[in-house]
Formats: sequence, structure tokens, C-alpha cells
Amino acid sequence: MKSYRTKSDEVEWARNGIVATVHNGEVIPVVQNRIVDAGFKDLVLVPMGADKVFVRSSEGVDAMLT
Repeated sequence: MKSYRTKSDEVEWARNGIVATVHNGEVIPVVQNRIVDAGFKDLVLVPMGADKVFVRSSEGVDAMLT
């Protein structure tokens, strides 16, 4: 069985983001455009499957602070 060890930069990347749920079956690109239109130009949505997305900052800062 293969084992995987996380690197410190991967852990930091994950800590700076949050997992969110997209409601009402919205399409991810539409939600991303709404976020940008609201003025959050550095937030990026990473689809995780089903209705979950990982929200992170393209600037590498904590997504909760943007």
C-alpha cells in the first residue's frame, strides 16, 4: 500500500481555505462570477464534487480574511 506524506506548503495551502456548500444547484462558474462581481477578485473556487467547493485566495492569504 502506498503512503502519502503531506508537505508543509500543502498543509498551509489547505489551512488558508475553507470548504463551502453551493446551494440550489448553482453552476460553479456562475457562483465564481458572482463572487468577483461582489468585489472579491482574489477568491477562487475549487470544485470538490457534488455541492462542495474549496474556497481559497489566489494571493495565498487566509480566505476568511479576504
